[in-house]
Amino acid sequence: MRLRLFIHLLLPLLLPTTLASALAAQTAKLPDDGLPAKGRFTLAAEGAWIRPDLHIQPAFVVIENGQVAWVGRRQPRRTGRLYQIEGSLAPGLVDAWNGVRPNELRSSRQFPGQLNMADQLPPDFAGADSEWARLLIESQQAGVAAQFFSSGGSSLQRGVGTAVSFAPSGMPVAAGDEALEFVLGSARQRGPAALSSLTGLSDLFDAAQAHRDAQEEYKEKLEKYEKDLEEYDKKLQEYIDKKEKEEKADGNGGGDSSKRSKAGNGKDGPGGKGGDGKKDGDKKKKPPARPKRPKAPKEDPVKDLHLKALDGLLPVRVEANGLSDIQGLLNLKQNHPALAITLLGGRDADLLAKELAEAEIAVVLGAWSPGVDAGAGRPLADRFRRLQEAKVTVALGSGGGFRAQAFLLDRAASLVAAGIPLQEVWASLTTVPAEILGLPNHGRLGQGTDAHLLLFEGRSPFDASAPMRPLQAGNTLQ
Repeated sequence: MRLRLFIHLLLPLLLPTTLASALAAQTAKLPDDGLPAKGRFTLAAEGAWIRPDLHIQPAFVVIENGQVAWVGRRQPRRTGRLYQIEGSLAPGLVDAWNGVRPNELRSSRQFPGQLNMADQLPPDFAGADSEWARLLIESQQAGVAAQFFSSGGSSLQRGVGTAVSFAPSGMPVAAGDEALEFVLGSARQRGPAALSSLTGLSDLFDAAQAHRDAQEEYKEKLEKYEKDLEEYDKKLQEYIDKKEKEEKADGNGGGDSSKRSKAGNGKDGPGGKGGDGKKDGDKKKKPPARPKRPKAPKEDPVKDLHLKALDGLLPVRVEANGLSDIQGLLNLKQNHPALAITLLGGRDADLLAKELAEAEIAVVLGAWSPGVDAGAGRPLADRFRRLQEAKVTVALGSGGGFRAQAFLLDRAASLVAAGIPLQEVWASLTTVPAEILGLPNHGRLGQGTDAHLLLFEGRSPFDASAPMRPLQAGNTLQ
């Protein structure tokens, strides 16, 4: 009895020490080769950017089997292994426009209109050319967790691109939205041909609409044909029945055949003086004519893709820079309101910012596009600010330049230095491009989101004096 009472009195004193010892046994430093691929563990950081407008301190991020299971300021009861880290956590970047693609595609300029980039993704690094594999690794080392995969050709039609996220193996995996891609004007080529590309784009959608009209007309003709075929079957049966009756009546006729023959050749018969050899009643009726089946329009997979875009079922991405090209896109949107258009490049987009906002056309500016910046004559920060002020949905991508992703954060930091609010710039790298690409599990930290994180050791993601490290469960390439 006394022993039991002693234990009850001693237990409250021992419990904190016991829990502290157990917690210490599970606490570890962040491993150099990345986070575990499976199981449950917790990252205890100085802070975390949950979304562009929400930063918490301290931060506990629970990860389970590659996804964020919980985020909060207080340590959860079930932590698994606890990793103490210095700095702030944030979601990985989402690059809505980049130049990362296989050598085969970068060396080619012409692509079939139905080319689907999701079919070009290799199953592993052994199936990718060495230079592209290196670019994929560099993308992730630059903090990119998801991006858009495009053929990047200079022909008017680029085919269908796809959003991708990076698996723990480091390989891109199709995720989010696919999009029909085009390139116009000076973004495509120089000279008179550049001026005709916008007309060519409009003609493509007009041709698709004509293809749809032909399909609808064919359906109507086919319905009429089926009705005519039913009527034909009835008339044919009536003709057969009548024919059988006539033949039966002729077979059962009485009298001497020779007399009938003479009568037929008499004065009033067919061979007589008063006859012409035939009577109207003796004319044979022809069977009814079978209706002709209408000819179906030729199948055209490219036009079918354009029709999906016209119905708003397939987003459209257009790379264009000049004022006339962007105005032409606005006209195209006005003629086809269901088109979901995203403008890439947009050198002069800020000059039509109000119109783009009203048309709900999103813009992805290139963070590293020296030629575009020089042609605009206006700094990137000024163009970004005008679009933001007009309420245009604007994202910041690395641009089509080779290996431009390495400069994405630095270029974004220059916008913050120019006075653009940090929250708006960070949103243009995370939540906004994630929305454009249809990636709801990227761009923020929360339950069910992708556990592809960034660790910043400075005050903000744009602190150039502090190092940045990408983190993803099971990824050892970072």
